[in-house]
Amino acid sequence: MNLLSCDRGLGKTIQIISLIAHLRQHNTTGPYLIAGPLATLSNWVREFEKWLPDCPVVLYHGTKQEREEIRRKRMPIHQQKAMDFPIVITSFDLCIIDRSFLEKYVWQYIILDEGHRIKNRNCKLLKDLKSFQSISRLLLTGTPIQNSLEELWSLLNFCSPAI
Repeated sequence: MNLLSCDRGLGKTIQIISLIAHLRQHNTTGPYLIAGPLATLSNWVREFEKWLPDCPVVLYHGTKQEREEIRRKRMPIHQQKAMDFPIVITSFDLCIIDRSFLEKYVWQYIILDEGHRIKNRNCKLLKDLKSFQSISRLLLTGTPIQNSLEELWSLLNFCSPAI
């Protein structure tokens, strides 16, 4: 099960950066996808630049044409297993909008910041993210206790869909 839960400000971001650094140090290539609320994306980029400056990172955001350019120049499918393939940081909304592109990759990790956003098993975001291929999935949340078992099941099922 891959659920990282602790109060706000206690270091979930740095723990993920450390995990990715460790994996890359042991030659576990990506690609890695970090998705979250739009307001958190620039912080993710800043923290990677601060703590893991040699690791390529791309903020997957902008207009349709700008995102197409990012995919073409920085995220070619045939390069997804290369060590210089960037960590892709994007918003939940773009995971939905660009699902047809993002689901073509086989992600080493899909990491959801504010992962409790998928607690409703009928939400479009959850359905779209479940179509993405990945080796591992990780949810980050400051609010792991849900209102019902169904909400908790939705989170856990995203992490381990085979169960």
